[in-house]
Amino acid sequence: AYALTFTTATNRSLFQAAYPAATLLFAHAMLHERLSLGQYLSVAGIMLGLLLMNGLGDNLRFGLGFGLLALTMPLIGFSDVHGKRLTEHVSPVLVACGRNVYGAVSVLLLAPWLFAVGVPALMEFLWLAAAGAAQAIGVWTLYRALESGRASLVASLIATAPLITVLAEASLLDLELDKWQWLGVAVVVLAAFELGRREQS
Repeated sequence: AYALTFTTATNRSLFQAAYPAATLLFAHAMLHERLSLGQYLSVAGIMLGLLLMNGLGDNLRFGLGFGLLALTMPLIGFSDVHGKRLTEHVSPVLVACGRNVYGAVSVLLLAPWLFAVGVPALMEFLWLAAAGAAQAIGVWTLYRALESGRASLVASLIATAPLITVLAEASLLDLELDKWQWLGVAVVVLAAFELGRREQS
């Protein structure tokens, strides 16, 4: 969330698309999953798209936002694989509830600092509640999928989220991307779809 003050929602979503790369490493170590060479190439494509979005185009954009988002990759990779392993013993609903409860506790620990900068208005609270509800549904859906699929595949399919995010940000927040950034978005989405297609073939 802090990284979003330095970068776009689309860029954050592209990092979400890069999470399969981290998930692969943990899935290999913890679940003994294996992927084909083609699937690894798809993951490489996702990473290339991320670089196009952030620094291989017209302007160098690597900064604090990039660094903070990069730090989330191993955290999400481990979380996804550990969640997959947990679904062998408990229901996806319980895993999702636990993830949200512990996340809420972590946020509450920051509450004194949050209110020190001003009490949010009613509409801000409503937006936060709506975002929380959407997140809760998303986490439950994730672990429901993990119950019946491979962790690396589920993570890669979630990587298609940038397509929705870039359309929403372009229409609601007047997002402007250069040609290299648009290419990066396209590469990420296509590579994520290819990764899923190879798993099903």
